Amino acid sequence: MPSFEIYYREQDGTLVEKFSVHCASPMHAKVMAHAMKARPAAEIEVWLGDALVYERPYRSILELEGARALFG
Repeated sequence: MPSFEIYYREQDGTLVEKFSVHCASPMHAKVMAHAMKARPAAEIEVWLGDALVYERPYRSILELEGARALFG
């Protein structure tokens, strides 16, 4: 099974929590990301390698590029 990285971030982009899970599909990883939230987080990201496979709330590619420029 593939290994997915799950990130929880505050609204300002600050990383709150990060962990890895093995799931059969991106859909299973998405469900796991919502089920494992220990506390409210403004944003959820699910990554498979370098590919972002799920995020909430959804952001446009321009917003993502701007955030990467600010936060690395």
